[in-house]
Amino acid sequence: MRRKLVLLTMVAAAIMGVSCNKSKTGAPQAADVKPAAKAVDVKILRFDKDLAALDVNNLAPSIPTLRKRYGGFIDLYSDGILGIGKTSDPRYIEGLHAFLTYPVVREAFSASSKALTPEVVEILEKELSAAFTLYKGTFPSKAIPQTFFTYVAGFNQSVMITDDALGIGVDKYLGAGYVNYPSLGFPRYLTLKMVKERIPVDMMYAWANSDFPIRKESEPLLSHIVYQGKLEYLVSQMLPEAADTLVFGFTQNQMKWCKKNEKMMWEYLVAQNLLFNSESFVRTKFIEEAPFTNVFSTDSPGKAAVWLGFRIVSNYMRNTKSTLTDLMKEDDYQKILAAAKYRP
Repeated sequence: MRRKLVLLTMVAAAIMGVSCNKSKTGAPQAADVKPAAKAVDVKILRFDKDLAALDVNNLAPSIPTLRKRYGGFIDLYSDGILGIGKTSDPRYIEGLHAFLTYPVVREAFSASSKALTPEVVEILEKELSAAFTLYKGTFPSKAIPQTFFTYVAGFNQSVMITDDALGIGVDKYLGAGYVNYPSLGFPRYLTLKMVKERIPVDMMYAWANSDFPIRKESEPLLSHIVYQGKLEYLVSQMLPEAADTLVFGFTQNQMKWCKKNEKMMWEYLVAQNLLFNSESFVRTKFIEEAPFTNVFSTDSPGKAAVWLGFRIVSNYMRNTKSTLTDLMKEDDYQKILAAAKYRP
């Protein structure tokens, strides 16, 4: 599969409870999940640090060095994320200078360097190595990233994907208390989630999403719910040590609320004839980021219906003994629901 440049705005999982709540998703393990014969060794290239170290008053001599080290990634970053054109464009240096000297961006570079210490990067590399070793072993016909980058996007795109590269915008993972998030317009329910612990989850989710896209955006709500459930199930299989709060991006209390109110949520969707509704505003209400799902409760998380999708998929895997490979190929979501025999 050829990937064009994909830019995804991801939202990190709540740090509240991640370190102390180690409860797992409880999903059955797929029979075909196994590590590749040759382990994947992830090394993260710190493009953000190299860019921050440039002499902003004499940028031109440094660009060839960056191009040699990062190849076409620098043009994808500059044009696709920053919107300042490619390195060959006449006004490129002017645009890069403006970006690098903007005070909020300069502070973001500094904060990213402090947040992603060598020790933190080493942990991330180990987690990503283990995850993509499983991915390669489970999906041997699928490509995996050959290079991994960190970058500062000016609080824009969180994840960047190309044919063979996977990048993460570290300025979206500076911690719940990062001083500039509120003034930049990030609401509290999101800033609670913007933590570095989420980086492996978001990177794995983004790569899987690009490998296994939904058939079409106009699918009904049921399709989107089950599709999201498939992706969350895949992530939980590739990162088996991740707590459920981290996988779903819920706090401990929100996770407890979903488990307690699973039946109520499902019965509401059925009673209101929403499962086969294809209107985009309905989809937005149930599976996209929000402080809570307002038709359920202010105690519920946004994207609460994604939990239902995950539960449907978990039942499907338990009942059918399907492989993860076959699950990801299956795009008949009504078939998955029927075989799951889902009765919350």
